[in-house]
Amino acid sequence: MWKPQLKYTLFFFFPAFTLILLLYVLTIWTVFMSFTNWKFGVRATSLKFIGLENYLELFKYQRFWESFKNNIIWLVFFVIPTAFLGLILAYLLDIAPVKLESILRPLFLYPTALSFAVTGVLWSWIYDPWDGVLNVVLFRLGFEGIIPWLDDPTLAKFSIISAAVWQYSGFSMIIFLAALRGGLLKSAIEAAKVDGASSAQILLHIILPNIRNAMLVVISLLTIFGLKIFDLVWVMTRGGPGYSTEVLAVYMYVLAFHQDLLAASTAVATIIFALSSLILIPYVHYSIKRWFKHG
Repeated sequence: MWKPQLKYTLFFFFPAFTLILLLYVLTIWTVFMSFTNWKFGVRATSLKFIGLENYLELFKYQRFWESFKNNIIWLVFFVIPTAFLGLILAYLLDIAPVKLESILRPLFLYPTALSFAVTGVLWSWIYDPWDGVLNVVLFRLGFEGIIPWLDDPTLAKFSIISAAVWQYSGFSMIIFLAALRGGLLKSAIEAAKVDGASSAQILLHIILPNIRNAMLVVISLLTIFGLKIFDLVWVMTRGGPGYSTEVLAVYMYVLAFHQDLLAASTAVATIIFALSSLILIPYVHYSIKRWFKHG
């Protein structure tokens, strides 16, 4: 009886296992190559181990630190607003009438279904200085002059981040909404309402303390998204004007395919991986610890 089940199990298990194994192999290979002199056209037999030289060279470049600083800006102005907006939307949907929720929830989730490339094209049209919807609306409201949303170094940075917040607010919303509708939390909220607690008291003293796990998941995932962001920046500004919107992933691409510095590019990829791990490892540790505790 168990043999047919085992066949089906192995049939579905091995493709997934092979893919995961391949991802691990590619990750290890990338880290290893960051310690070599790898370039296009260099044979495997000609590779030389050069230690930390690629990293030390990167740290000398102002462009690397500019990209790193932009990633930090992303973590602050993308992660926090997206998590906050998602929580507010989830709370509003939770207390909204069923018919209204059935209309609003797909609208809030729709941007999440788009790829970053599509989002980049869409918001590039919106930000167009001459024909973009945003400048046209501002002009109709009485604002004079053309606002160069993607041509000003500071404006471009926050214009791209705003597009990312728009796209991922629905993602954080659905995680928070699932947490808000947990059975025990709903019971606690109903009990608080019976006792006469206000909406603000319920939010501060019941909801927020009980959605810590969802908050941890949202912040961890958004942080990783912010660290590895590439396509949205590339489609909208290609890192410009100058290097003002360039992030580490864009710099990695430029090193590999514009400057033929593959080893330096893998060094940047390794740095992104290390930064993501710093976020992910504590979350995994906390999840495992909590699982064994409540087992």
